[in-house]
Amino acid sequence: MTTGQQETEQQQRANRALTHFHFCLGFLSVGDVSGANDYLKDVEARDGWQMYRSVCDMIAVHTGVPPLES
Repeated sequence: MTTGQQETEQQQRANRALTHFHFCLGFLSVGDVSGANDYLKDVEARDGWQMYRSVCDMIAVHTGVPPLES
């Protein structure tokens, strides 16, 4: 894998995390916490724990709540 391909893959994962973040915020903005939770479970199942953790960390920063413990 070339450096360019690695950067492209990293950018794609970053874009995907940002998309998941926006979907979760959509649920949370209308008060649908259980919908956001279900969506995050799907994120973890589809994209793995690292993606799940990244999205949770972005939500924590955006909402001002403490991040998840490791």
